[in-house]
Amino acid sequence: MPCAVTAQAGVWFFNRIMNRRLRLLLFIFIAISILGLAVAVYVSSGFKEVTINDYTITRSEGSTIDRVRYSGTRGDRLEWELEADKGFQVKGRDDINLTNVTVIYYMKDGAVYTMTGREGSYNAQTEDIVIKGDVVVVSDKDDFSLSTDVLRYSAKSGVVQTKGRFKMTSQRANVTGRGLVMDMAKENIKVLSEVSTVFKQGTIL
Repeated sequence: MPCAVTAQAGVWFFNRIMNRRLRLLLFIFIAISILGLAVAVYVSSGFKEVTINDYTITRSEGSTIDRVRYSGTRGDRLEWELEADKGFQVKGRDDINLTNVTVIYYMKDGAVYTMTGREGSYNAQTEDIVIKGDVVVVSDKDDFSLSTDVLRYSAKSGVVQTKGRFKMTSQRANVTGRGLVMDMAKENIKVLSEVSTVFKQGTIL
């Protein structure tokens, strides 16, 4: 009888030790699995630094778009088109960050103005476009050209403006200054400050 009790005790002790080992192994396996999943998610998502308008944000959530295209009409007439090589939109925001931006504006008289820059942004709600980096505006009308660092175009109002320094040339004059507002529909140009104008030979004032 004592031998039977001793044998049962030995089996109970052995099972207890094995259960503890199994629980420990199971815990280690679960911990390693969770850690591996966390590392995989971090590596696959990464962190992207995105510049939108005049500030920089860092987010891991967003979507990349190849060959971005937008356009707008006024009445039944195509008024502007936007193209970019790439776009990145942060989740929850209306702004789309753009790379290699081109905006084309079509005048009522048939003239075309083309605005280009290295980067920019577009807000689908406000229809505001920002172009940055070696910004150039050209048109075959009056041999017009404009260069600046940052340009803002409001598709709703048809106004192009910059607060920085600019250089503008045409058949009639060369103009430099700081701050510019152009009403594309009315073809009005207003220089805000530090204006310098050199009229070309043969220009009639």
